[in-house]
Amino acid sequence: MKKLIFLTFCLMMAVASQATDIWSNNLRYSINNDGTSVTVVKRTDSKRSFGSDQRMNPAERALAEGSTESELPPLTGDLVLPESIISEGKTYSVTGIAKDAFWREEIVSVTIARSVTMIDEAAFMGCQKLTNVNLPDALTTIKPQTFSVTGLTSVSIPQGVTSIERGAFSDCNDLRSVTLSESVARIDVNAFGSCRNLKEIHIRTATPPVLGLNAFNRVDRTTCVVYVPKDSKAMYEKVIDWAEFKNILEE
Repeated sequence: MKKLIFLTFCLMMAVASQATDIWSNNLRYSINNDGTSVTVVKRTDSKRSFGSDQRMNPAERALAEGSTESELPPLTGDLVLPESIISEGKTYSVTGIAKDAFWREEIVSVTIARSVTMIDEAAFMGCQKLTNVNLPDALTTIKPQTFSVTGLTSVSIPQGVTSIERGAFSDCNDLRSVTLSESVARIDVNAFGSCRNLKEIHIRTATPPVLGLNAFNRVDRTTCVVYVPKDSKAMYEKVIDWAEFKNILEE
């Protein structure tokens, strides 16, 4: 009897767990605790997680073998995340993107809904075909390794983001241009590390953002041009980390 009760309990828990997931347009969503919003989650049930594995560098993680379980075909082309989805007659606001949600998918561009306030770490890591992303203004932080090892060619950080965290855009070999909004106050460790082809950084704030260790590691500071607001060049040249860039121009 006890065994039967235990099995019944496990079945009920499994059903309850599945009930929190919604599939819409080939994307999987998890209902948040508030019952009115959802977060985009990884489409497979793979337990592999690469966002916080410190034993491997970003490039190694992106090349690591995936789960051996049967997986869905990868997402391709242009991805547009909606502001809301409807399930069983109920409308849910799309407010988040979970850790590893699009890990190694084959999307080329992504437009993220204005309703999204959180993108967790490594969400788009390893999307090597991803060349363009439109970020929502509601973001306040670019989490660790969010866009590491992607094919981005340029990126514009929206107003409202105050920090770009560890390795957020590391190992983006095709990244050539970065625009930082006026709100960016800190660029953390290795945030743009190994972006070897970065040619220009446009900064909208007169106050130099604080740079973490090796924030621009392996970026050629003799050829990469840093564009700063009018009358702020002298301020940047007084900060040791920024002064390493040999071409600081006002615009």
